[in-house]
Amino acid sequence: SCSKPHVWKGGDPEQPDLIATYRNHITNDVNQSNLAQFFKSYQSRRDLEIERPVPGGNINVRTLKYVTRTDSSSGP
Repeated sequence: SCSKPHVWKGGDPEQPDLIATYRNHITNDVNQSNLAQFFKSYQSRRDLEIERPVPGGNINVRTLKYVTRTDSSSGP
């Protein structure tokens, strides 16, 4: 049982409306030309044509491994 049921049924009345806050910030504080260019570049992005390896696939692939030193007294 929640001690403040109004928090779950429409938000905390003490907090400003988050959507209105961000809408106001984007409209008034963000350079609209930069924002338009950002959206244009995002919408025209291309696929990188990268294939992710299939889990359990080819296990004979060479990979780089990072080895850590456990003995700090031996120096660099």
